[in-house]
Amino acid sequence: MARKNEAEEEAVIHGTTNVFADLGYKDAEERQTKLRLAYAIARILAQRKLNQSAAAGILGVNQPKISALLRYKLEGFSVERLMIFLTALDRDVEISIRQKPRSRPTGRISVVAPRPARAAATGRNVARTKRGGR
Repeated sequence: MARKNEAEEEAVIHGTTNVFADLGYKDAEERQTKLRLAYAIARILAQRKLNQSAAAGILGVNQPKISALLRYKLEGFSVERLMIFLTALDRDVEISIRQKPRSRPTGRISVVAPRPARAAATGRNVARTKRGGR
């Protein structure tokens, strides 16, 4: 049986700027916020060339917590705790509250922080799916 070309079998679906919303998570905004904060923390730790033990000392947690944070296992971290980590790393964290635009039905939570290079290049997430539901 002849096999179709891979390009013919796959369809590209452009997502939003929040992969968690694209995947249907109810807490998508919180997950995205945590991810952005954790990414900022990871970048700072890398820039300072801190190992996990040294980072743990600065942030007042144990090394396994830093390991989880750097692997983006964020279930045990609140948004507030991640913001406190950023202040411990000599960063200011600013929360801005403003009126939502009329074009959007509800308000949203967003974090303006460095984004991974791949996502920043496109400005959105892209998911690949097989045609025909396979």
